[in-house]
Amino acid sequence: MRFYRGEYLGNAGSNSGHRKAVGFTAHNLGRPVTIESIIEHILDDTRETPFISVSASARIAARFAVDYGAVYEIELPSAVELVNPCSFIIDWLIANGVWKGEMFSRAQEALLMATNDEEWLVIGHIPHLAITQVQDIDYRSLR
Repeated sequence: MRFYRGEYLGNAGSNSGHRKAVGFTAHNLGRPVTIESIIEHILDDTRETPFISVSASARIAARFAVDYGAVYEIELPSAVELVNPCSFIIDWLIANGVWKGEMFSRAQEALLMATNDEEWLVIGHIPHLAITQVQDIDYRSLR
């Protein structure tokens, strides 16, 4: 499956060539995949999850590259674990009968954000060989 990831390089301390050489690794590989970890990843933009966000849309990924960054086209091998957060959240809400309260509100907000960003979550690692193309972006030069 083809996905895209936008990254602001000025903040990452790396460059697109570095990512092409090493790939992407989640910051907290030992944390289990739970509704809480998915919601925290999406809403709180925490790095303390086992996920790497990717989008089905290159246009949306470019938004995350901000003014100076890169958009990576990624062709994920079948061995890579992938979570559709929208399906996961909906299935969890139904299975647990959660229809009100703070958890419902946070789940609803995360669902909306994940839907708008066409977001998928890769568990653990995106191998460097999965990165098929890199587009460096420098919107600062257009100002």
